[in-house]
Amino acid sequence: MNTPKADSPHLPRRSRDRIHTRPFCAAVAMLFLSLLGSATALDSAQSAFEKGTTLFKEGKFAEAEQAYELALIDADTASVRFNIARARESLGDSAGAMLEWERALRIDPGHKESIKALEDARRATGAITPPQHWWSALRSAKTVGMESWLFAAGLWACVGAWGVASLGRRPKLAALIAVCGSCIAALGGAWKYDAALEADAALVRERSVTVRGAPADPARSLGELPVGSRLRILGESAGWFQCAIPGIGTGWLPSKAVERISSGTPLGN
Repeated sequence: MNTPKADSPHLPRRSRDRIHTRPFCAAVAMLFLSLLGSATALDSAQSAFEKGTTLFKEGKFAEAEQAYELALIDADTASVRFNIARARESLGDSAGAMLEWERALRIDPGHKESIKALEDARRATGAITPPQHWWSALRSAKTVGMESWLFAAGLWACVGAWGVASLGRRPKLAALIAVCGSCIAALGGAWKYDAALEADAALVRERSVTVRGAPADPARSLGELPVGSRLRILGESAGWFQCAIPGIGTGWLPSKAVERISSGTPLGN
């Protein structure tokens, strides 16, 4: 038996209207459920964060760290990372604290509390870090992950300026667009380059570690690195990381003494 179509004249008008409104109702229901799920996740993260804050104030730092890590599952924010770091610092894990402050700055490069805490920790430990490029200081939370878009937008602006100039009209406007586009493209490209380097950035986890000239304990010593020193991993061999190290150059460190900053944190594309 053939079922009448929704627009069939054999169906009552009320039935046809009900059939036509079903997709709309389903879409509204799906939107409502998704919003409800998001709100529930945010409430859960907020509840875990508040619990962690309460435990921290009570001096229960290990429990506070666990609560903050639960909040991290639903909302990976700079504030949550910052508080995990505070709990670790209170437990005497300065390297773990510095890692989390670094990860907070991956999410929000302008997070003032993490910047200050990291600077204080580096002064206290004598950690060695590479110099920061001036363009890195221009970053904010809104620019994270936008490197490729900015680079492309700058290039398209330059193409548009070339088009305006080729028509022989408004040469000053074309020059202005070209300059602005070049600056945007250069900034996006610089941030994209930084993001690529950051993918391999790591910190020294142990209180003091010897840099070797080869991946073996008997190899020549190139110097000592204090806890929290920042480096970049270049390669790996049999339990050793080859790293680019500020002030030393290239050397080898035991992989157990080093931890990547990028673990569980967003990077630019």
